[in-house]
Amino acid sequence: MSIKQLNASHVAEEDRVVLRITTTDDNEYRLLLTRAMLRDMLGLVRQLQLVQAVNQHPSPLAADIAEFKQQVQLSNAKFTEFEPASRLPLGDQPLMVRKAAINKHQGQDVLELNLPGKLLKLPLTDELSAQLGVVLQTIADRAQWDLPLTFSQSSSEEASPSSGLLSSKEIQKLLH
Repeated sequence: MSIKQLNASHVAEEDRVVLRITTTDDNEYRLLLTRAMLRDMLGLVRQLQLVQAVNQHPSPLAADIAEFKQQVQLSNAKFTEFEPASRLPLGDQPLMVRKAAINKHQGQDVLELNLPGKLLKLPLTDELSAQLGVVLQTIADRAQWDLPLTFSQSSSEEASPSSGLLSSKEIQKLLH
């Protein structure tokens, strides 16, 4: 499964975000995110980007480089019309994301989302993690959730190329 398109919309009445993900095999996954879960997922994506930066640049500069890349991605984002898929494997109602983690599976980063009674695994490329970060930050801004945009310098010191699991519970420790 490969991700084709991401879409997020804020449901003001419930103060939630609906994240829609379509895949190249014509599936659409509809997910419901609370403010806390969106913050945690955004933190996971930023931590992944920080690990990628540490792999490519000296550690003292990694946080600044990752933050600069994220700013460039936000300013250069091109949003297109969302194209719904024909199949809804999880149903037509969005499912609440309870927990999120990023794991390595066969050398590839995988976003794992715990849903009621299900585990959704989505492969992440460097480009896709950047796009997910842009979508999450953009919808957080539109929802006026005032989530921080910066990368933590202490996180770059803790980030390592061998990091295996990043979870929504651990990310709070990493971003202080």
